[in-house]
Amino acid sequence: MRIIFISFLLISLTFSLSAIDLYPRPKVGLNISQHYGIDYGYEQYEVKKGIRTGVTAGLAFDFPITDLLTISQEFLYTNKGSRQKIKLAATDIELDVFYQTDYLEFPTIFILRYYRNDNFVLSYQTGFSLSYLIQSRYELNGLIETGAGDYELDIDKRMNNIDQFDFGIILGGGVEFPFFNRRFSIDYRVNFGIPFIELPTTEDVFPEEQTASRVKLRNQSYSLSLGYFF
Repeated sequence: MRIIFISFLLISLTFSLSAIDLYPRPKVGLNISQHYGIDYGYEQYEVKKGIRTGVTAGLAFDFPITDLLTISQEFLYTNKGSRQKIKLAATDIELDVFYQTDYLEFPTIFILRYYRNDNFVLSYQTGFSLSYLIQSRYELNGLIETGAGDYELDIDKRMNNIDQFDFGIILGGGVEFPFFNRRFSIDYRVNFGIPFIELPTTEDVFPEEQTASRVKLRNQSYSLSLGYFF
């Protein structure tokens, strides 16, 4: 699987650098992310899902194919993750977990312009994104009630043994517009992660227990970014 990801990554990079008519476009914006997955197999957990708010920023290279179709190869730094409230069923254990994962992302986007006038251009956007994990941490806070007293948890550490690569499908849209004799873009996108990522839950609370110590989830994010055309 990693060989496939690396191959796709090299193809994307080669395509970007070898294209003749490339138009650079720096971008920066807001990224809202969460995790989604499956419920079966985790009946011992009661989970309330939350979001992580972060940034996405980088550089896009636009390669016009026709007046209506452009292929954009992007290189982004993106904050992802989620907040989870986890209760172990039939126990008095409640945990607040904050997953923080930061990626280098390489989206390949097909931009189809369906409306334009003298000032504004509207477009549909779809494509895929290859991602490489560069940083991962999680914070775990909670209270365990035992017969010997209450035990307060406060864990903040790097996540180990999680997948370095991710792959997502992107859907969205955009608008191009002038402002003070310059041209800008606003892109809205949803990125649906495909592979499952194993994230820690109670392995640092009960290190001697090996069963159900990790949960399989997928990345999902919503981004709104502002770009500038040179």
